Amino acid sequence: PELLPEWTYPIFIEHVLPEDKAIVDNCYRNALDNKTDWSFVCRIRRIEGEIRWISGKGRFYYDALGQATFCRGIVQDVTETKRTELALIENERHLAESQAVAQIGSWERHIQSGRVIWSKETFRLMGLSPETDETPAMDKFLELIHPDDRPALCVWHEDCLAGKQPSPI
Repeated sequence: PELLPEWTYPIFIEHVLPEDKAIVDNCYRNALDNKTDWSFVCRIRRIEGEIRWISGKGRFYYDALGQATFCRGIVQDVTETKRTELALIENERHLAESQAVAQIGSWERHIQSGRVIWSKETFRLMGLSPETDETPAMDKFLELIHPDDRPALCVWHEDCLAGKQPSPI
């Protein structure tokens, strides 16, 4: 309910969840030992018991003898960002599992760079391994398509690039 008369590292680290203490402490000690800035993301338990994610960044300041005299930094509550990030990871996992069960792959092509990204299930459906095979470029992808189906696929692809309604294959 009231501000503490002083805020020390030992007081701070008591708020960090046990699973994250080693990461934060290693970051702190490494920055102190190597005279570098520090930066971390961890979970804390607030005084009322609520668990929140924080991001901390800062640096130590040293005297003429090279001894740390004080530390200055910022702490930001990133709970909502972290929750969104974790939900996205979970959604991606669910999508991959659903694609595997349904045996449906997905892909996306970045038009300007030409980069193509395949889902793991697309690799499997094409008889390739995502761990050992690079995602084929469009010309290599077409080699995987039966020759009788290539012309229709190319027309559909060109229609998509031109912004026309995709035609059924």
